[in-house]
Amino acid sequence: DLQNRGVSDEISVAEVVGLFSGLANRAVMPALVICGRVVMSGSMMPITTELDEIFVACANAGAKKIMLPKDSQEKYDKLRADLKEEIEVIFYSTPLDAAKMALGVEIDG
Repeated sequence: DLQNRGVSDEISVAEVVGLFSGLANRAVMPALVICGRVVMSGSMMPITTELDEIFVACANAGAKKIMLPKDSQEKYDKLRADLKEEIEVIFYSTPLDAAKMALGVEIDG
């Protein structure tokens, strides 16, 4: 543990996508930000940071797309219109869905 936090019971969805990317030897779509955390039991954790802060940081970093868990839809709906126009949003329901979307793999029915 490089950050001296001890054993963690959660992992970011971006880390999950990175693992799939390495295993599949397939690049993640460019200019993409992936938000979300999953606990080892498989449950998704809610995003606790305000979405407007996330969107401003993403826009300042040059991101064109952002992936959010589906349970963030209500928060997204309340976001200012100018922030919504600047970055395309992709909602996912599971880390596996996020990986498939980020890697450009078709999702079966």
